[in-house]
Amino acid sequence: MEANLIWIPIVGMLTTFGMIVAVVWLITRARQRAAQYRAEVQLRMIDRFGSG
Repeated sequence: MEANLIWIPIVGMLTTFGMIVAVVWLITRARQRAAQYRAEVQLRMIDRFGSG
């Protein structure tokens, strides 16, 4: 019984670490998408007004 209780904090710590990694990954992915979108818009603006 006592051997089973030792797994509770280990699983809790691993789950917490996993959630932190997931949140950081999602935030990074969203920022990369936003930066890529801004770059595409800027390229379109350069093409539109730069060749005028």
